[in-house]
Amino acid sequence: MNRPLLPARRLASGLVAAALVLAAMPASARLTVRAIDAGAYPEKSTLSFVVDARDEAGPLEGLNKAEWGLLYGDKALKVATTVEGYRAKDVVTSILFLVPATPIFTGSDEPDVAKDRASTPLRYVLEGLQSLKTSIDDKDYLAIGCYDGGKADPVRLSDGVKKAASVTVPTDVAAVIGRCVSGTSGTPRLQTLLAGAVKQWMAKKSEAQRYVVVLISDGNSTEPVSPTWFKSLLGDSDNRWLELYVVGLEDGGDLNNLQALGAGGIASTVPVRQNLPTELGKLGPWVAGAGVYGVSYVLDDPIRSKGAELVLTTALGKTADRSDPASVGRLEPKRSWVGIVILVAVILVSLVFLVLLVRFILQALAARRHRREEEEARNASQSYNGPSRGRLIVREGPAANLTFHLVEDVTYVGRSPDNHVSLPDSSVGKRHCSISIRDRSFQVEDLQSVNGVFVNGQKVLKAFLKDGDSIRLGSSEMQFRL
Repeated sequence: MNRPLLPARRLASGLVAAALVLAAMPASARLTVRAIDAGAYPEKSTLSFVVDARDEAGPLEGLNKAEWGLLYGDKALKVATTVEGYRAKDVVTSILFLVPATPIFTGSDEPDVAKDRASTPLRYVLEGLQSLKTSIDDKDYLAIGCYDGGKADPVRLSDGVKKAASVTVPTDVAAVIGRCVSGTSGTPRLQTLLAGAVKQWMAKKSEAQRYVVVLISDGNSTEPVSPTWFKSLLGDSDNRWLELYVVGLEDGGDLNNLQALGAGGIASTVPVRQNLPTELGKLGPWVAGAGVYGVSYVLDDPIRSKGAELVLTTALGKTADRSDPASVGRLEPKRSWVGIVILVAVILVSLVFLVLLVRFILQALAARRHRREEEEARNASQSYNGPSRGRLIVREGPAANLTFHLVEDVTYVGRSPDNHVSLPDSSVGKRHCSISIRDRSFQVEDLQSVNGVFVNGQKVLKAFLKDGDSIRLGSSEMQFRL
């Protein structure tokens, strides 16, 4: 049986409860981005957000009349904004009431105390949930579940997840106890039971965007409750979120576990059971989504980014606030028709240029081949018909493609027309070198020229020639052939 708290114990419990409420509430007005939709951005340059606005006093209403802005880094973007309240948006919300059927909530105090103290706390829980349900929109979904020392069922009292209008909060305490007490006595493994029930409930309405859990507990547990127990239940999601509201009963409860239960959301505690209906009723605006807004921005100057982070801002009178940076991921605005036309035109011009370039190269190669064939034919027609004693074919220089036949025993090569082989090249000496023929051997000799004689790239004064050797005089190059 639970006995009334001593004054000192009540004071300590009250201080802890106050600390619990302050720790769970935001320190000041805050914008929290709950969901992001960038699907219309490529076509319409539109970004849509679901934003939760609240402070320590409750949800912030009236922000549909505020001036909303959007920051990209330090730059304020030029945007056209449309803001709607939560109830005007087509947001699927699923709400769960988790009713405790543990011994403290199903039992009563000593029969000799006042009548209202003798009533089971569960009766006050059901009264508070009836009041809270009146704040829920009929289009929302509602499930009422319960848990005891050994089992948690998220839909036991509502027989499923249904439209809120078709769900009735039970009033018969005995019937609730009969349905919810599984026969397992003792203190529950609170975190394990509650986490399993929440996951099971979300799976029954997986298409919902907003999930809301209202949990009533005394905090008594055979296992410690982690302050992060609630954060991993939904997992990573860009367009769904989970809200937690905890109402704790101090009388006979574990305040440390209550504080851990509510660390992921909004939490409050009541010292006695009679306060449960009032405290649950206070959650009406929160559960109804009074501070939730759908905000759409149409960007005048679309941005392109692989991982953009944007900050939402509000200004209403002298009050201004902003959200934490929200990652909207990759933003790729669709190109306009003008941009597409320009891009196609550039591609076509590039292709035409490439075709013309290839055609020019092929024509140049064909012309070069044709000239070579003509020169070879001309040289063949001008070939020497006398005794074959070798020839010089000019490959480079002003006399390129000319052929000179070696007829004399000594042939002189130079710039002067008096030479047997005359090369009109200013880098060649007037009489640069000579080629002597003796017994079918050919010897080239430098005649003290300025630029020298090079045979196969090597500078020589005298050298015997063989078929195919290269002879360079200044900028002219000849090939010796037999």
